[in-house]
Parts: sequence; structure tokens; C-alpha cells
Amino acid sequence: MAWTAMEWSCGHTGSKKLYGARSDRQATVAWEAGRCCFGCWLLKEWDSTGDPRALRADRWNLAEKIAGGKGILLHAPAPQQVPAPSDENMSLGG
Repeated sequence: MAWTAMEWSCGHTGSKKLYGARSDRQATVAWEAGRCCFGCWLLKEWDSTGDPRALRADRWNLAEKIAGGKGILLHAPAPQQVPAPSDENMSLGG
């Protein structure tokens, strides 16, 4: 197991616990670089499914804690590209 520095396509950086041979870990880093970080992914999931956690003011902090429980440390402030949900945005989905 090794903590490996990561940079995701959303611009966030962090570290992730990776297991296995070094070549396997390097392949995982390359694959992760083409994806958004777990925190951004989780926020988008909450928004798209209407999860009540999407409305929380501390939703990014909650996403960081959940990521940490999965062996992913995010070293970045809350994302600017994920807008805070508003009543107007929420009414468009329903």
C-alpha cells in the first residue's frame, strides 16, 4: 500500500491509497487523471438524484469526509465549478 499523489481532470489534487505493483499503481494514476475527483463526482450524483445532501451548505466538506473514508484525501478548496443548488435549479428537475 502506498499513498500516491493524484491530479484529477476537475483540477483538484490529492492522495489516494493504492495497492499492488508499482506499474499497477501508475496505471491507476493515469486512469484517474482522466476523471473528476471523488468529491466532485459525489456532488454531481447528489444533484442529479435529488439527494438532500446536495442542499447542505457544507456538502463539499461532507464529500471530503466520505472520500477520506474510501482512502482518498482531497487537498483542494471547495470546487468553484459546482454551483450551489438554488430553488430555481431544483424546480427545473421536477
